[in-house]
Amino acid sequence: MYSRGDVVKGPNPFSSDPVRPYVALSNDTHPFFRNETVYAAVTSTPRSEAIPITGENFESGGLPVDPSYASPWTILTFKHGDILEQEGVLSEETIRRIAGNAARYVDPDPNL
Repeated sequence: MYSRGDVVKGPNPFSSDPVRPYVALSNDTHPFFRNETVYAAVTSTPRSEAIPITGENFESGGLPVDPSYASPWTILTFKHGDILEQEGVLSEETIRRIAGNAARYVDPDPNL
């Protein structure tokens, strides 16, 4: 089972590369947290709205491309069995920034 803040490798529906990294966003309030998790895609492509992820943002582990970038507008849900491996764990401050930005794409209330 994967937890909020875990950076993992999972299936890649966006290109011919078979896998890509993702950041786990959901916690145990997700209705199916024992079976699946909500993730934000991670890319090596810098974009103005992306959240940079460097080695300094990890509590443990890391990614082979530094910096990488979380895309808080690209949200997917995967079953735990679809995840191939864990790369590391992000700091709580970093995961809150990614999750907060993701929330703004569905509710622009700045008080979220």
